[in-house]
Amino acid sequence: PYVGRQQEVTVGPRRLVRAARRGDRADTARPMAHVLANPLGHGAIIGNDGAMFSFAGNAQQNGLSAFCLDTIPAQSPSQMIYVKDRDTGEIDTPCYVPYRRKDARHHAVYGLGYAELHKAVPGREYALGVFMPPDQPVELRTLTIRNTTDKTARLRIAPYTEIALAELARDSKGNLETAENPELGALFFRNPRNDFHQGWAFAATSLQAPVTETVRSRFVGGAGHDLMAPFMLTHGHGEPSQPDDGRRAAVILGDVDVPPHGEATIVMMLGQTATREEAEALIRRYREPAAVADALDKTKLWWREQLSVLRVETSRPDFDSLVNDWLPYQVLASRLWGRAGPNQRGGAYGYRDQLQDVLPLIFTQPELARRQILMHAGQQFREGDVLKWWHQAVTGGTGIGQRTSSGDPHLWLPYVTLRYVAASGDTTLLDEQAPFLEGDALGRDQHQLLVAPHPSRDSATVYEHCKRAVDLALARKGANGLPLIGAGDWNDGFDMAGIDGRGESVWLGFFLHDVLLGFADLAARKETGAVREHYLREAETLRKALDAMWRGDRYVRLITDAGVEMTPLDTLSAAWPTLSGAADPERGRIAMDGALAKLELGDLILLLDTPFDENSRPYPGRIADYPPGVRENGGQYSHGASWLVDALMRLSAMAILEAKPDLARHFQARAAEIWLKISPLDNLAPGRWEIYGLAPHQQPADVYFGEGYEGRGGWSWYSGAAARMISAAYALAGINMEAGQIRLGKEGFSSTGPIQLRRVVYRGKDIRPGT
Repeated sequence: PYVGRQQEVTVGPRRLVRAARRGDRADTARPMAHVLANPLGHGAIIGNDGAMFSFAGNAQQNGLSAFCLDTIPAQSPSQMIYVKDRDTGEIDTPCYVPYRRKDARHHAVYGLGYAELHKAVPGREYALGVFMPPDQPVELRTLTIRNTTDKTARLRIAPYTEIALAELARDSKGNLETAENPELGALFFRNPRNDFHQGWAFAATSLQAPVTETVRSRFVGGAGHDLMAPFMLTHGHGEPSQPDDGRRAAVILGDVDVPPHGEATIVMMLGQTATREEAEALIRRYREPAAVADALDKTKLWWREQLSVLRVETSRPDFDSLVNDWLPYQVLASRLWGRAGPNQRGGAYGYRDQLQDVLPLIFTQPELARRQILMHAGQQFREGDVLKWWHQAVTGGTGIGQRTSSGDPHLWLPYVTLRYVAASGDTTLLDEQAPFLEGDALGRDQHQLLVAPHPSRDSATVYEHCKRAVDLALARKGANGLPLIGAGDWNDGFDMAGIDGRGESVWLGFFLHDVLLGFADLAARKETGAVREHYLREAETLRKALDAMWRGDRYVRLITDAGVEMTPLDTLSAAWPTLSGAADPERGRIAMDGALAKLELGDLILLLDTPFDENSRPYPGRIADYPPGVRENGGQYSHGASWLVDALMRLSAMAILEAKPDLARHFQARAAEIWLKISPLDNLAPGRWEIYGLAPHQQPADVYFGEGYEGRGGWSWYSGAAARMISAAYALAGINMEAGQIRLGKEGFSSTGPIQLRRVVYRGKDIRPGT
């Protein structure tokens, strides 16, 4: 499915299409999505069935169009491009839905920063291209129609978008302001009540002298009409007798004649700017197809440059394609800028989430990682806790967010900051000032609270923000000397185990131990050696408490409020004893071998060995609400499973120090095997891919493991698993960075494993082991 240096994936609208260009007709069992987004936060989610969702600034709170989950067939999409034959009256669309013509052939091409939907019917071919320039708040589309007959095709074109400018279209019903520029044939919409993103949304085309409509009910019409056969498309104008239903749509209708064996291209655009004047300037800039074609070329070049900094070349081109192009693209477009996918349009920033996402970007885009750390430092309260997630306000500051008793979110600030400083050598970040937040505190029996905080007059350096996070974690310990889990740890599903304030998280203890070891050296740099020794003593005390949690072949996962130990085999308990430096090599190996013996099943790596349900005792929390084998509840939760790769490579490094080269090679090979099993690559074989059902170019959050849905892929695109898989791949290759310099260790891919390393190129320079 991978074509050329500029990576593309071709899919049909029931199987992966390798011969789509030969004209094979193909339908996929499930829609396959592609995500587009630029650094301005404008983006789109495009299904190979033609369903589209567009957004600006905040994918959840400011959808330009209404949103449709990928699990719902797009019978009534919120965006359509109608094509009516003015001679025959036949209505068509360049996409698969909603007409689903039996005589049509379809395929979609997904590229870095763009998408193409292709359709061929007797007498006509369509090509719909969609992309957005990286520096402009506009989504550009070109529809090229090729007439394959000997007769002029007299067509009526009508792009239609139901405007939302809110979380749901019903939220803005009756509140949208509209305007029109007849000279440009452009429509404008504004929601003055949107607290998260403001400005004038606009829709425009290159159609000459078009007829427009903004009232959805008048476009659709009354009895006998629906979105399959709207009144306006039939009559050339809206139905004036229809009452205004308060719902708004951008409809621009115009006629086009396509000569025999000729073609015509129509430009369409959808976006949002602060002022109408800015919107009109963009419309004039991109009205001509040549201008859009030039912008597309520049967009493709921009993405190639973004992804060119670090390139890994191995014996597996499909592995290289994921690691070099598609996983970084997923992190940038879906996780950081769009914060959306076909299963969820989050819109918000997650404290743990986006900090984890920028970890591999320290190697390639350290300025972006730096900016994210500063943003997150500003979401901390003076007490040291943080917003678990938050939406930005219309002014750019913090709007609303969730204050929580969860045990781990605040610790991700020092965890990521430590790695950024060590890798980049940029110690100036530690002295950057960031404000605190002030807001309602959690009540005595509250564990989460939706707050609208405001910036405090107090601020502190990033180092101080990190220190407050560490000190808060040290202050929240239970009877066993381990951190309190509160309303959950990394696994948010364990939200009831410690709800009374006494439950402890063993995983969080390992995580805190790792943070303490790194923060101690940072404290010596910023304060004194005595402060460093203080944190090292805390780490040693914690290590002893963790050592007491060993149960012969595994560590305890957590201890409930009632003091009951929960000891499932899970990937975090297998990986983090080694990653944290708290366990000796032998115990780390036993924990790893025992977990993999139960969690590695065929081509799946399960998160834990025994799913929970409503009868589980002790009751863990909402993790039990998922069906067995779905997401965190015993499926392959890719984000968590990927830590195994890093831990196996750490065990390999330990084996090298112990002069055990055969053992080191064994761990290296196992790490590569596990990476491939977690990735989509092992799910693309015939017979397996039809069950997996997701596009090959993105890392899903999970793969299910339960009766009737074993191997089914779930929760695509918007997943922290993408960033984790990049970091794990860098660990496989032995890639490290110290003080801004890339280092290639000798512990890279084993020569006997399933992947062999050929070379690593960093900023155009070949990097050799030991250099």
